[in-house]
Amino acid sequence: MLNGFPKYVGMFFAATLFFVLSACGGSQDQPSGDPLAVAREAVEVALAFDLDGLSQLSCEKMREEIEGQRADFEETMNILKGMGVDLSQVRYDMSGVTFELISQEEYTATVHMGGVLSVKVPGLPEESQEQDQDIDLRKEDGRWLVCSEIQP
Repeated sequence: MLNGFPKYVGMFFAATLFFVLSACGGSQDQPSGDPLAVAREAVEVALAFDLDGLSQLSCEKMREEIEGQRADFEETMNILKGMGVDLSQVRYDMSGVTFELISQEEYTATVHMGGVLSVKVPGLPEESQEQDQDIDLRKEDGRWLVCSEIQP
């Protein structure tokens, strides 16, 4: 094994997580009538590195961004696999993460995500990441969809 291997894995992991959460989205079976539930699901799906799921919970603008970055995302995932990183083994503890509805209009809503997200990458120490950001949502075709970046 190379010296500093865990450091490089951590850097690649952080970059990949940043990309996925910047793209933000969710799954087909999303709770379309509740901006709080959609925001929470968007974070959970993003943490699962589910790019197709991300598109399904994202507004049209974000879906276009996701598709534009798909090749870069897949290349990063292949690099991580080549380094022996199994992202299915990464564990997240969202028990310390809070979601609060800040505002809701007919077609827009803002949810605040706060608290602490714990991340455990195999072979690396557990990390706690403070969360303090607003997530914008937009209603399109009767469904609440995430329409802003999420950055842990």
